[in-house]
Amino acid sequence: MGFIKRFVRLESDLDLEGKNVIVVDDQYTTGATAMSHVDMLLKAGVKNILFVALFYLTEEVPIEKICPRCGKTARIKYRKRDGAPFYNCVPPVWHSINRSRRSGARRSYSSALWS
Repeated sequence: MGFIKRFVRLESDLDLEGKNVIVVDDQYTTGATAMSHVDMLLKAGVKNILFVALFYLTEEVPIEKICPRCGKTARIKYRKRDGAPFYNCVPPVWHSINRSRRSGARRSYSSALWS
């Protein structure tokens, strides 16, 4: 059990079904605490959640995950449709370039950027 799951909990007697909730946190760094709060509140039946952080860490938080395929450092990304976290080592620009290449567009970049 991770740190967040051990120390962040809801009071069991709170009735949050259909309520709108504002969560205020001191600092937003990786989003792990925010996602944990959101998951718990959604399971409790909350209708809308507004997450507010007083400070946002602008420095990147180092992670120790290495991609087994390419050996590059993987970063935590969040899926747009549901906010689920995942590791990714490919920059977003690369995805759009691959999409263009599949559609038959001519290559207009240097592959040296990703080597």
